[in-house]
Amino acid sequence: MVNLGGVGGVAKPGQIELSYLTGQARAGSAAIGKEATIGLTDFTDTSGRVVTISLGSAPNVKLDGYQNQILRINADVASIIESDTQQRLNSRLFLNYNLKVSQVRITTVDGTTNYDTITGLPVSLPANIRVFPGRYTVQPVFINDAHFDLSDDGSALTFNRTQFDLDNSLASQPRLPSYLSDYLGFDISTLPAADRPLLSSGEPASRIFFSGDTYAIAQGGSKGLFNAIDRNNLNPSDPSANLIEGRFAPPGNLFGASGLPSGTPGTYSLIQPDPSDPFLISRITSIQGIWRDYGKMIKNQGSTIAISFPNSTDGDEQDIVFIKQTVDGSGTPTGIQSMYYGVMNYTSGQIRLYPIKNITSASIDGEVTATLGQQYNKQGVVTTSIQGTRSGTYTGLSLPGFPSSGTFVVYRY
Repeated sequence: MVNLGGVGGVAKPGQIELSYLTGQARAGSAAIGKEATIGLTDFTDTSGRVVTISLGSAPNVKLDGYQNQILRINADVASIIESDTQQRLNSRLFLNYNLKVSQVRITTVDGTTNYDTITGLPVSLPANIRVFPGRYTVQPVFINDAHFDLSDDGSALTFNRTQFDLDNSLASQPRLPSYLSDYLGFDISTLPAADRPLLSSGEPASRIFFSGDTYAIAQGGSKGLFNAIDRNNLNPSDPSANLIEGRFAPPGNLFGASGLPSGTPGTYSLIQPDPSDPFLISRITSIQGIWRDYGKMIKNQGSTIAISFPNSTDGDEQDIVFIKQTVDGSGTPTGIQSMYYGVMNYTSGQIRLYPIKNITSASIDGEVTATLGQQYNKQGVVTTSIQGTRSGTYTGLSLPGFPSSGTFVVYRY
C-alpha cells in the first residue's frame, strides 16, 4: 500500500509549487532597484475548473537580482467526480496559468515610482501542470526587469511578452514546462561501492531518488551533497557532466496540536553560481523541494519489491525500480542488497531494467527485461486503465536473487 493519504484514508490534495525565479538587471538601466508585487494567480484545468491562490499578503519579488519565491497551492484531485465517467480523478491537468502583477516599483536616485497598471497584464499563459494526490508539481516562472518596458517619458510600463516567452521556453515549445518535484528516496549505502553511481565529488552515492520525472543522488549522513541528474544531457562517456549541484537535509519531527510528533519530509535545494557576482564565488538557490523515505511510504514490504512512478504526462510509460532487501518483522526495509532501475511500458507490455550504477550515464550495459502481466485498480480488481492501475504483475525476469515472476506497486494514491 502506498501511503499518500490524509486523515481517515482521504487523499491529500496535490500541491502546485509556483516558483518565481527572478533575474539580473538589464544592461544600461538607470534604476537602482526594481520590485514587483505578484497578484492573485489562478489556474484552469481541462474541464474549466479554476483554482486560485489565496494569499495572506501578496509576495514581493526583486526584478533586478536573483531570488526564488515559492507559492504553494492546494489543488484537489481525488474527491472530484467526472460527470461523464462518474469516476474519481487519478490526476488533474491544468492547461492555463494566469500571470498577474499588481504593482511594479522602480527606484532611481530621484526616488521611487509605483506602476499599478502594466499594459499586457494579466495574461493567460499555456501551461501543462499535472497534479497527483499527495504529490508536488513545480511550475517555474522566470521573471525579471527585461519583461517590463518603460515608456520614453517614464509614465507607463508594458509587459514584454516576447522576452518573457524567450526566457520561459514558450518561444520553442507550446506550453510552460513543469515537473514533479517531490522525490522518493532510497538508502543504497549497503550496496558495494562498485555498484553505486558516482557523485560530482567522485565518491559513491549513498542515496538515490526518483520522482517519475527526474532522478537524483546524494551522500549519506544527515545532510550533504545532492546531485540532480539532467536526463536531457546524459553522456555515457562523461557521467558527471549532467550532475546539478545541490544540498539535502533529513526528515524531521514537528509537534502538532495533539502534542505528538508528526514526521516531516526531508528537503533538497539546487544551487548555482550567482551571475551577478563577477567572480562566480557566491551561490544562489535555484530550485527547492522535498523527499520522502520509501520505507515510510510503501507499507508491508517483502524481501523483493518493485515500484513504478507515474510522470507528468500520466501516459503509458513509467520509471520503475526493482529492489532486493532485508526487512524487519513489520515489513520495514533494513538494507538494500541489489537494485535495478528502468522503464515499464503499459502499451508494449515490456519492462527494461539496468544496474543502478548506470543511472548517471544512461548506459544499457547489463540490460534485462521482463513482461507486464495483469493490472489491478485500488480495489484489487483487474483493470486496463493505465491511470487507474495501482499494482500489477510481471513475468519472465532473470535476475539473481529476484523471483522470475512477482508484483509491483504504483507510487500514487
